[in-house]
Amino acid sequence: MRRIAAALFALAIVGAACSDDDAVTTTVAPPTTAAPTTAAPTTTTTAPTTTEAHIPIAVNVADAPEGLQDVVAEFYDWIANQDGPRPDIRNGLAQSVSGVVVDEGMTIRATAHWTLLKEDGRSAAVVIADDDVILAANQGAGWKIYGAHLARFGLEPWFGDPVRHMLAIGTDARPGQDQEIFRADSIHIVSSNLPEQGGSIIGFPRDSYVAGSRGNDKFTHINTYDGPEGMVETAEAVSGIPLEGYVVTGFLGFIRLVNDFGGVEVDIPFAMADPKSKAYFSAGPRLMWGDNALAFTRNRSISGGDFTRSFHHGLFIQSTLMELVQRDITVLPDLLAVLYEHSWTNMQVNQLLTLGATAFYLDSEKVGNAVLSGSVGSAGGASVVFLSESNAEIYADVADDGMLEPEDD
Repeated sequence: MRRIAAALFALAIVGAACSDDDAVTTTVAPPTTAAPTTAAPTTTTTAPTTTEAHIPIAVNVADAPEGLQDVVAEFYDWIANQDGPRPDIRNGLAQSVSGVVVDEGMTIRATAHWTLLKEDGRSAAVVIADDDVILAANQGAGWKIYGAHLARFGLEPWFGDPVRHMLAIGTDARPGQDQEIFRADSIHIVSSNLPEQGGSIIGFPRDSYVAGSRGNDKFTHINTYDGPEGMVETAEAVSGIPLEGYVVTGFLGFIRLVNDFGGVEVDIPFAMADPKSKAYFSAGPRLMWGDNALAFTRNRSISGGDFTRSFHHGLFIQSTLMELVQRDITVLPDLLAVLYEHSWTNMQVNQLLTLGATAFYLDSEKVGNAVLSGSVGSAGGASVVFLSESNAEIYADVADDGMLEPEDD
């Protein structure tokens, strides 16, 4: 159950604001007074809204927490009878199932895979009904469906906006230091394009000279006084790419994420031996656990310095994706629980759920990895990186479809 995490760093794992005119806000729903309970499986057949045209459809969701059975039954009933009242689902999801034809008397047998994420009732669920995948979240005030892949009807998955972007931040906080508000050691825009099954990972050199609330400064320092929200604002201002939110962790959180994931196999591009980071590796594939993963991603005593190290961060994210896509999407709620435990985020459960689900549909070979170019110089007596104007092409490319165009040979 716990062997599942560093993924949102591939998603970190991958994510623009969630879609159309009913976009999710950052307001958290009022907490419930008790954790959800698991209800006994029941079969729900929604009463007809009209005596003539209504198509009955029976739904049974095994292992469903209280309330989820009814929400799934209502969803399928509306798919079969779209002339009735629409359930509380997103406009894009409703449009994606428009025109579906359902056979009369269809029976849906499903199983819920769900996890309580926070004691205030926030929970996530992946409901599997044959080849169908339904994503549901409880923000603390009841279950709601936020995405679905209704393969039985020949539909493509709908998990929100087709192109999404988020910011993955790794701080260099040691154990005992504030992992959330510390120098940003790893700064990456992670993007996904669900229809194309691809995405991109764009790394900022930590010493990039950018504008913050206190004037021009190293990007790494902005997290210490403006926090992750300031990092997002700065990344958006520099790149023009709209970011859905952030996920941030420190050294200890990263180690635990990798360990709970069950390790990540990385194809190390060249041999390295660095006593500062304790990165001692031969070239080639290597299964990395938390401590080794941290050593590999910390090492900048190499050709290219921090530029190469940032590329290695992206390589690690790619490797995590390669591992993730081989697993079953039913592990996603547990993955989110581990993420909540070892990192901080301003995204709500439904955002993380749909963003995380996207990662299971990606082709890791279609996820590009690049580091922004720049020149090393000096500002205020400190060594900084002046980002190149040529990066504008990368920004525009990723903002357009979340993917990097292959470089010409």
